[in-house]
Amino acid sequence: MIQTPAIPRCFNCGEVLKGPFCHACGQEAVDRPLSLRTFLANALDQLFSFRSKTLRSLVYLIIKPGTLTRQYISGQRVRYANPIQIYAICAAVFFLANSYRSFVTITEKNQVVSSLSAMKLGQGLDEVELGELMATGITPEVFRERFRMSVTQSLPQFMIGGIVAFALAVWLFNPRRPFMIHVIFALHWIGFFMLVMSFDRFLPTAETGQSPITGIIVIGTLVHLTLSLRAVYDHGWFRAAISGLGLFMAFNTILAVWVFSVVKFAFWLML
Repeated sequence: MIQTPAIPRCFNCGEVLKGPFCHACGQEAVDRPLSLRTFLANALDQLFSFRSKTLRSLVYLIIKPGTLTRQYISGQRVRYANPIQIYAICAAVFFLANSYRSFVTITEKNQVVSSLSAMKLGQGLDEVELGELMATGITPEVFRERFRMSVTQSLPQFMIGGIVAFALAVWLFNPRRPFMIHVIFALHWIGFFMLVMSFDRFLPTAETGQSPITGIIVIGTLVHLTLSLRAVYDHGWFRAAISGLGLFMAFNTILAVWVFSVVKFAFWLML
């Protein structure tokens, strides 16, 4: 009696296999990792595959403005890490850099300084607010410590809100494109911005809280934003430059509003 050969099926979902990968769930058509050699081979393959995709994505993010976003939204996604993964990696580096040296601080003269914003942020509290704090027995030193804690605690909320706010700003300049394109663009460009700011934190700073190459960093991030817009949205040079400048100002306004809100929130907590 002739036995019919067993039909190869996916171990994950049970679909009939038609190639080296399951067309239904995407799992590779390999035997179950019941041996140590198979288990280690699969683990190392996935590890190096993730590392390769991540490094490739980060390189594109830094040296090829807009290319990563353009290729992702065009459907070329296997070779690159997901935009949320890229953003999470950049955010982790950003948090580590902030723990080393805070991005936003308040000086003994009650001056709020930040390495993030190209705009001058101004005073932390006015004389009336300082008087209210002193009346409750709270010293400026205690307030400055509370302010630093408020900055750290509000970073996650700001980072999420910043993506949405910046994506909305990009949408205003490109209202005919699907909103998710703007969200992916925001994830990638803000991720790049956080990497640049993290590098800046390890440079020596002046009394203003900014490094000696702050001007170069500001110009570099503006140029990167302009080139990204040109690559993703097919803008001409003039429109890309105008849109880039407008969005850069909008992004710095978002940063300034966040810092102002942190100051007032810290003040509210102390009363």
